[in-house]
Amino acid sequence: MLAGLLLLLGAGRKLDILMLGEDTAVSMGISVPRVRLQTVAGAALLTGAAVSLSGIIGFLGMMIPNVLAQTAGGRRSRLIVLSAWFGAVFLLAVGSAARWLAYPVDLPVGIVIALLGGPFFMWLFLRPVRSS
Repeated sequence: MLAGLLLLLGAGRKLDILMLGEDTAVSMGISVPRVRLQTVAGAALLTGAAVSLSGIIGFLGMMIPNVLAQTAGGRRSRLIVLSAWFGAVFLLAVGSAARWLAYPVDLPVGIVIALLGGPFFMWLFLRPVRSS
């Protein structure tokens, strides 16, 4: 998990530069294929570690970064850290709510996240795209 986090934190500033466009990134000395590989490898390591430790909670890893990207702005280096932090807080909140709402039955957290994630992604896919 630490290796994946280090890979992504190391790619953060390069991702910010890559947001300016590939040509700009290349002219600033960024190896675009290397940054892409570093980002995919870091994300794969963190995803694998998270799934192996907590089970399949698929929508959480997609919901939180999408919400934060719309609210926190476009800086990817900041978004990586915020996604990790808010993802953990959101999972704790949903886990607590699942235990409290279904007491005395232990409702799986994945079900609650799926109930929240389904409508979220329907909204995400059906909303009009803003042009810049």
